[in-house]
Amino acid sequence: MLSDYREISKNTEEWPEITTSKALKQGDTQADVKILRQILALHGDLENDDTTSTKFDEEVGDALRQFQKRHTIEPDGIMGKKTKDALNQPIDNIIRKIIINMERLRWLPDELGDKHIIVNVAGYQVQAFENSEPQLTIPAIVGRPSRRTPLFYAPLKNIVINPSWGVPYNILVHDKIPKIMNDPDYVRRSHFTITDDSGNVIDPYEADWENEGPRYRLRQSPGRHNALGQIKFNIENPYTIYLHGTPDGKLFQKTARAFSSGCIRLKTPVELAAWVLNNNEKWSSDQIQTSINKGSTQSVNPDTKIDVFFIYQTVWLGENGLTYISDDPYRMDPKMEKVLKPES
Repeated sequence: MLSDYREISKNTEEWPEITTSKALKQGDTQADVKILRQILALHGDLENDDTTSTKFDEEVGDALRQFQKRHTIEPDGIMGKKTKDALNQPIDNIIRKIIINMERLRWLPDELGDKHIIVNVAGYQVQAFENSEPQLTIPAIVGRPSRRTPLFYAPLKNIVINPSWGVPYNILVHDKIPKIMNDPDYVRRSHFTITDDSGNVIDPYEADWENEGPRYRLRQSPGRHNALGQIKFNIENPYTIYLHGTPDGKLFQKTARAFSSGCIRLKTPVELAAWVLNNNEKWSSDQIQTSINKGSTQSVNPDTKIDVFFIYQTVWLGENGLTYISDDPYRMDPKMEKVLKPES
């Protein structure tokens, strides 16, 4: 990838720049469309070598959507400000970003295990690997910038079917208590139970939220309503971080998905569970779904050790061998560039 982009830089005397302040869309005909065509061709998104046309046709729209998708921009086929900024990014910036991400890859162990899972937080995806070959790529929702998903690696402990959810302290204090104080019936509607240190059930209408609230325990019963969805992947770590499903899939329609409180929400958790459990007759996707439908909570251990690696790659090789570039949700690239830059 680095070699390819260095070759593009070497053969491009001056990177084209789009100057219009107006959005460009299919059907437009103007001089800046010619520059748009040139940039898309340089990136390899537009195969047609006619970079003199000023017409924004369907082919340009398809190429722009691919460019947007590769840059974690909503692929609407319209060149708005965010897309324009990405198109105008000098090629040398991309080269520096590739070098930054090569350095991050050096931090991984030499041996990742025959079966392992990689969570690319910056790429909003989870990949399952076997014998170094990707078997699954699953869209994911990661921690928002104010509640970042930590970067670490640790073994997968087990899979819990129909998990309950014990609300972590940070979420209890900052999210749930204010919501319950404003609307105590939220506890009943969302299938929560409140208990004190002695295990006594607390009535949300009678609770002393201001003084005792942070010491209460809040647990959500299993089911479709549960915030963890119907599958949870427990990982050995001190951060209370795990992978899980979600009852609300609307956010997966977004391209950049930093919305959670730190844990990783999976679009297709059953698919990953079947892979972890070797997709055998007992634990195929259909059999896992049957276990979910029974409603009882069940814990299943994997047959082999599977490590889960939480990494932060803002450049990676994606589907069809295309280069993908993240929007760097935690703004970690500038810090890394500063570290790698030799002192003058």
